[in-house]
Amino acid sequence: MHFRQTFMTFKMNTAKISTLVFLFAVVGQGESVRRAPPGPPPCPLQPPKVWVFEMPIYPPPLSYLNSSGEFTGLYRELLQAVCEIAEKECDYTTIPVQKCMEAGPNGENIAGEGVMGEWFDGCFGFGITTERQQQVEFSNPFSPLKSNMMVLPSSPLVETQNVTGKIVAFAGGQLSSPQCLINHGVTGFEAIFVNGHAAGMEALESGEADALFNSNNALNTASAELVIINPAGAGTDPDMQCISGTALMTKKGSEAIDWWNEALETYKASGAFLSLCEKYLEIGRQMYFDKIGSYPEGATVDDICLLD
Repeated sequence: MHFRQTFMTFKMNTAKISTLVFLFAVVGQGESVRRAPPGPPPCPLQPPKVWVFEMPIYPPPLSYLNSSGEFTGLYRELLQAVCEIAEKECDYTTIPVQKCMEAGPNGENIAGEGVMGEWFDGCFGFGITTERQQQVEFSNPFSPLKSNMMVLPSSPLVETQNVTGKIVAFAGGQLSSPQCLINHGVTGFEAIFVNGHAAGMEALESGEADALFNSNNALNTASAELVIINPAGAGTDPDMQCISGTALMTKKGSEAIDWWNEALETYKASGAFLSLCEKYLEIGRQMYFDKIGSYPEGATVDDICLLD
């Protein structure tokens, strides 16, 4: 009896174990059917693109080095503000401007290898001309830039105002070209090309040139010691417009133009651009006073910003 009971208990226990094993197997199979096989690891998030623009050094208060050697100015703050509105991450570089636009043998503008080779995404604050538009693309303009004929105070051209037969220095690769003078009715001069305003000043002081034709504004201390003349043929206004304003300049087809234009218009409409321009007008006036000893006559926001 005891043996039978033990045997039956063992038989019952064996049956229970078999049932459990079967159930576990079924459950395991069900789980294996429901559970998806492991897939590949998720791709890491791509870092946002950093848009890099060449930032030239211009006369204060547009784009310059402060007393601490730090890069600052209206253009840098404008770049930062517009990029924030567009929700773009932006940075700048200060490599030579010739990488954006250089001068050919006759002073013609040639798009630089930096912008054409996409070393960076664009060049900031470059003047819009018909010649340049054939090679590169521009955003809507945000700053004006006039051009003036300038001479030393001791020059006889202060009285005669006539550059016929005279040597005029042009900053090669810049905005103020012989063709611009011709377009304004000034002819009969001989052109030489120099590398920037400082070299033009040296040409005047050495007698290599009689006059310098270059971009200028009322806050430009670099030309404060020169006399602006109105060359014969130019009409009644010595301020000559060689460009349609300064803008962001890129290789043709850049996506930067679209998002920049949209964000710039939003910035202008908010009134913040006007406030920025008023801030840098006062900075420019004070910097002019600190260097020259007097405030610039007639300087307004319109000298540094296109508000429309």
